[in-house]
Amino acid sequence: NISGCQVVKQSGKNYDLFITPSASIQGQTEYSIFLKAADPWERWSKGDPNIRFMIQEVIDCIADGIIVVDADGYVRQTNRSYELMVDINKEEYEDIHVQSLLDKGYTHTSLTPMVVKQNQTVTVVDVRNDKDLLLTGVPFRNNQKKIIGVICNVRDVSDLQQLKRELDESKKNERKFREQLIKFSQQQGEKNIITKSKKMRQIFELAQRVALTTSSVLILGDSGVGKGVLAEFIHNHSKRADKPIITVNCGAIPESLIESELFGYEAGAFTGASKNGKIGLFELANHGTIFLDEIGELPSNMQVKILQTIQDGNVRRIGGKKLIKLDIRIISATNRNLEEMIREKTFREDLYYRLNVVP
Repeated sequence: NISGCQVVKQSGKNYDLFITPSASIQGQTEYSIFLKAADPWERWSKGDPNIRFMIQEVIDCIADGIIVVDADGYVRQTNRSYELMVDINKEEYEDIHVQSLLDKGYTHTSLTPMVVKQNQTVTVVDVRNDKDLLLTGVPFRNNQKKIIGVICNVRDVSDLQQLKRELDESKKNERKFREQLIKFSQQQGEKNIITKSKKMRQIFELAQRVALTTSSVLILGDSGVGKGVLAEFIHNHSKRADKPIITVNCGAIPESLIESELFGYEAGAFTGASKNGKIGLFELANHGTIFLDEIGELPSNMQVKILQTIQDGNVRRIGGKKLIKLDIRIISATNRNLEEMIREKTFREDLYYRLNVVP
């Protein structure tokens, strides 16, 4: 008998070749030749047992579950992790159809038909024994690129799902505590405001409504009327209450220093600069509020830079190349008549309208 040979037809199909003697006539032996469609899994099962044992040992070392199913849906191989995940013994699944696993409740999803139909890797989520399982089916192809089976990777993501639920709950509690903290800060802020004037009460009621927006605010008033108190009140009643409010007195900083104070500088940016550089006040106020008091005292060149910062939403330190993204609210105040300064061309009109979103 001659067997173990393969014939590949022009169609690309594989056939096992069998030649066996059938009769002997006048000293001449006649042979019968049989062709049988080749079954790669049958050849595998009858192959070298040492190689099969070695492969089994390898996949048993994998933490994820592995199940190998042929194109017809019959289970050919699994590893120990898979058996533990679905609580099944080897005798219960060897050479049975995956439909039997479905019928017995060992799994709720069969990837094999989906992978074969879609001709690509498929991933789904299944639940088994209160475990969240991530199933990925990868097509197993022969040398003619035909799918002859599916290798399924089964990963237990229950711990990850639980961690995600706990993280979501933590974020929910964080928002709740933050809202309570803001509410408490608001109540404390209101206790610090003492006024008998009906007009002032109306102003603080308006400020409380304005605080809930994200718009820039310009506060006008004579010196000593409490513009800074009102700015802090707006910040403390806003969603940024747990972030910093940085107060800058634009009239108190020398013109030669105001740019480096507001925007910071990199190491060695100019003579006398700190070797470590310096962070600017705009950066310090990031995610919070910057209060530009005495905004009317700003020199014209700084007006341009602040306008650019508001428009672009970022700053660049002196001597630096990197743009630093900002998320800040700007509250400004002055005792000067900015509209008159605009007419006199000592204050930029475009900056005025950027600051005076909520007058």
